[in-house]
Amino acid sequence: MQDSQPMFSLIVPIYNVEAYLEECLDSIASQTNRDFEAILVDDGSTDSSGKIADAFQKENAGAFPIHVIHQANRGLSAARNCGIAHASGTYVLCVDSDDYIISGTLESLQRKLDEAPYDMVFFRFQTFSTVKNEHIKTGSFPNAQSVGSKDALMFLFSKRLESYAWSFVAKHELYKNIHFPVGRNYEDKATTYRLIADSKKIGLLNEPLYCYRLRLGSIVHKMSAADVDSELKNCSEQRAFLERSYPELLDLQSSYYAYELLIDYWKCSYTKSLSSGERRRLQRILSQELHKLAVLSGTSNWGKGMRMRYMLMRLHVLAPIQRFRIWLRR
Repeated sequence: MQDSQPMFSLIVPIYNVEAYLEECLDSIASQTNRDFEAILVDDGSTDSSGKIADAFQKENAGAFPIHVIHQANRGLSAARNCGIAHASGTYVLCVDSDDYIISGTLESLQRKLDEAPYDMVFFRFQTFSTVKNEHIKTGSFPNAQSVGSKDALMFLFSKRLESYAWSFVAKHELYKNIHFPVGRNYEDKATTYRLIADSKKIGLLNEPLYCYRLRLGSIVHKMSAADVDSELKNCSEQRAFLERSYPELLDLQSSYYAYELLIDYWKCSYTKSLSSGERRRLQRILSQELHKLAVLSGTSNWGKGMRMRYMLMRLHVLAPIQRFRIWLRR
């Protein structure tokens, strides 16, 4: 794509985000480290997002390489895969088009990568709410400077690291045989643990370099049958992988997914687009899967709150309690 290989390829999948896209792209243009290319993949937007991407390319021509790809709508996974396939950088950083990065993100990552030939570098992020216009604290980030793949997986399944595709930078070559599953939601849960497993040395950077926007319309804050199906596929694939490679981490993964499934159970309670029958069906499936995890690995390593919610769910009173709490907030 260019004569000299850039250090970073920034992959930005775009779909109907005209209200947020300029802020995202401006944050990329403001980077103090200029050794990067930006690859913008317009995934069949029906609003002005595609035009905003084209205008950004023209306005910043010569400042840094920008490549805009327009394709028919195929979903977030296909858009990321397309961008990565066109990337020429040594490292890949995914940036969601409704989020943004701070001006020193790439500079901080470069300093970290100068320390050692890391395959991946995880970093902290800030979460902010579009509705309440406030920043929200994130979980505890590991204190270590670097870890191997097993320790990184332990941090991942104890939620001290996140699966989000934008929460780390990874060597481009790691994506050679690892692709985001097209048509599946929560696609980064299907890929991040595999990227970690294929890495020899992983850096940890305790700096907030990414700003993640919480908005009600995003795909991670509602629930559907496709969401439940994707969650269960991810869980099954992870367990199959751990059984082969890290059986000692299976109990930790069970606790991790029990938490995720309880969150999904709760999401079903407030997703307005679900009919009452579909809501009950999905919550019944989630309840059955949670029970399977409890039988497989026990609940001793679950938190007290998780065990209480699980008991209430088994007694068929968790959903009514959740709906009553939602009614009280109205």
